[in-house]
Amino acid sequence: MEAAEVFAVSDRMKLKDLLELPEILRTKQRNDFYFHIAGMLRLATGAQWAAVVGGDKRILGRDAGARTT
Repeated sequence: MEAAEVFAVSDRMKLKDLLELPEILRTKQRNDFYFHIAGMLRLATGAQWAAVVGGDKRILGRDAGARTT
């Protein structure tokens, strides 16, 4: 994707997060990586919470964001 296309995307912060995945994978501990991915998924979808689940159905990372009451 050309730079102009990236900046034209209305949700470019979501795209920017995805472009950072290789660096995150290389530099973070595995548990931190899954937590970060869960947070990205939550923010990208507007969900209240998100989780990364392994093939064995074990939760690898979860994020519920800051809760306000």
